[in-house]
Amino acid sequence: MVSSELLSTRLSPSQVGAKQYGVTKPISTAGPTEVDIQRTSELEKYLVDAGLYESNEEAAKREEVLQRIGQVHAPDSDVDTLCVGPSYVNCEVEIMISTLCDVIAVILYIGT
Repeated sequence: MVSSELLSTRLSPSQVGAKQYGVTKPISTAGPTEVDIQRTSELEKYLVDAGLYESNEEAAKREEVLQRIGQVHAPDSDVDTLCVGPSYVNCEVEIMISTLCDVIAVILYIGT
């Protein structure tokens, strides 16, 4: 065990009470600079303009699927595997995925 005297010589006073989340110490504990805030704002604008945030319809569909998944957890339910894939995977184009989709479609509902 490390004594508090030894610990205090290694860490600055502001670091002594700081919570460490990883194995190594953080590079910096400083908050974001004005430049960081500006770049974050620019990135968010780009993501919106590029259509990379889900629409209200997509969010509603995701919530519906999560609701269905939530309903399968019951004492009499038997779910062995849950397959989730990205929306850009197309069952008609992807041969392996197509085969998997065909097999699963026979067994249960697939949300697309």
